[in-house]
Amino acid sequence: MAKVEQFNNVIARSSAIADFLIIYIEEAHPFDGWKFRNNIEIDYHRNLRDRIEAAKQLLSIGPQCSIVVDNMLDEANMQYGGLSDRLYIVLDDVIVFEGARGPFGYRIEKLNLHIGNSGTMLLHFFKVIGCILQMVVLSINVLLSRCFSSIKESIAERFRKIHEGTTLTDEDCMHSIYTIAFFKQVWRAMYLDVFKTAKLYGNPPNVEVITIDDLVKTRLSDFQRKGRPLLEHFNEVIARFSNIADFLIIYIEEAHPSDGWKFGNNIEINYHRNLQERIAAAKRLQSFGPKCSIVVDNMRDEANLQYGGLYERLYIVLNDVIVFAGERGPVGYRVEEIEQWLENYHS
Repeated sequence: MAKVEQFNNVIARSSAIADFLIIYIEEAHPFDGWKFRNNIEIDYHRNLRDRIEAAKQLLSIGPQCSIVVDNMLDEANMQYGGLSDRLYIVLDDVIVFEGARGPFGYRIEKLNLHIGNSGTMLLHFFKVIGCILQMVVLSINVLLSRCFSSIKESIAERFRKIHEGTTLTDEDCMHSIYTIAFFKQVWRAMYLDVFKTAKLYGNPPNVEVITIDDLVKTRLSDFQRKGRPLLEHFNEVIARFSNIADFLIIYIEEAHPSDGWKFGNNIEINYHRNLQERIAAAKRLQSFGPKCSIVVDNMRDEANLQYGGLYERLYIVLNDVIVFAGERGPVGYRVEEIEQWLENYHS
């Protein structure tokens, strides 16, 4: 019943742009086979009539879409690997989403996410091509920097601007670009930027976050107050605008983990392999004294994936609408832009 309700919710939200179909295949838990106690009693389908009767039982539960049955050669089941259950999306005769095998891989929320993005798949394709071209250009520049000091100086100058006010030197940063970890992390940040679901003037993804003091799982919406902008992710800005806005830092994966793309003489924090490690890293940030709440992303990286947070990014949410979406940091991380927005909002 719960699965049918979930499916109906997706249908209700997406019926304007998508059609839905259930293909009823062989029984996953037949009463005369691997059965569960207190489950619906349906035997193996010994003929087409049995299968149709079983499908009608499902229909009586109330899925809001068409139901068809597999033939007795189990053609659909064999070609789609449907047992126990599986989700697919087909667009213009192409499979554009293939879910993992159920029941553990049966995730309605992924289906909903891909349906919502189906209208922008072509745009995503061209953005990915753009990212690949950027990676090619970056790779060439990195290789040439070993031969030409002018190119090396140009790259070093970018690092200087990014790390102005820190203790990191040119050498701390430059040695890191000649590693596989550098290219992997740059690509991941680009990928997250393309496929994030948070859009300017759209509703903010209500992702799960965890408080670092009492480990309570909560949602981003719990930090919003009507009529007050919520800034995700500075102390001077907080001091100036705390009377009209609330501030929140969501701690995501490490941008420069010690066991990945790292800078020399930087704070040593490894990849977070569990929630305890992520919370410990967030508490180290807390010790530097940001004057706002800090929560951590869950280990599914839900906030990072949906907000494109790597390496860092600024958002403002007002009355459940994203009213400011900053560019990907560190280059696009501009606190002065949110200051300007808040000044305009306050005036």
